Amino acid sequence: MKTYRNRGLTFFPVSFWIANIDYLRSAPQEVQFGAIAVGALVGSFLGFRRGLLRKLWYGSIGGIGTAAVIYPEDSKLVAREGFQIAKCYGSVAYNFIVGRKYS
Repeated sequence: MKTYRNRGLTFFPVSFWIANIDYLRSAPQEVQFGAIAVGALVGSFLGFRRGLLRKLWYGSIGGIGTAAVIYPEDSKLVAREGFQIAKCYGSVAYNFIVGRKYS
């Protein structure tokens, strides 16, 4: 079983992580939704004593990261479309700040 060492610490073997990710990708939707919720909760716990905005930010990152691991193809599509929309709204915001009309 192949393991990685980092500063003397032994981490879980790579096959452990691959097997769990494969299970989550083929599991029923309830299990997948539960895993995403746990990822968001872990993110919220990491931002526990740092204010409401940081809790929301960490929770969002945890949920989005877990969802990206479970649904890789869908997350690529959403990221691509979100980037296009962000470019459009960024151009609108820039032209609004500068004072030009957006065409």
